Amino acid sequence: METAKARLAKLDNEAAERIGRIAIKSGLVNLEITDDQIREEFDNIAERIRKGD
Repeated sequence: METAKARLAKLDNEAAERIGRIAIKSGLVNLEITDDQIREEFDNIAERIRKGD
């Protein structure tokens, strides 16, 4: 069980690092935008991808 938890934590960290690198490269970190606004935009992107747009 602990091994599975550690693996899940590692995958979460890797995903967070990947998204962080993308945000930095896109200039997102330079915008005056709240975390809630960023999350909402990520939600919108995910929804468009799920729908196939």
